[in-house]
Amino acid sequence: MLGSELGGRTAAVLYTLIGTCRANGINPHEYIADVLTRINTHPYSKLAELLPHNWQRLRQQK
Repeated sequence: MLGSELGGRTAAVLYTLIGTCRANGINPHEYIADVLTRINTHPYSKLAELLPHNWQRLRQQK
C-alpha cells in the first residue's frame, strides 16, 4: 500500500528510473546522486544528457 495516488505515481517513476539504470548496467545510487547534484545548473537544452543511457555514454567518453 502506497498511501495515495500521488505516492503510487512517485514510486512508479522511481522504480522505472532504477530499473532503467540496472538495465543499462548503471549503479542507480551513483546515477541519482550525480544527477541530483547537477540538474539545477545543467542547461535545459541538454537535459537529455542526464537520461541514464546518455549519462553512461558521456561518462565513458571522459
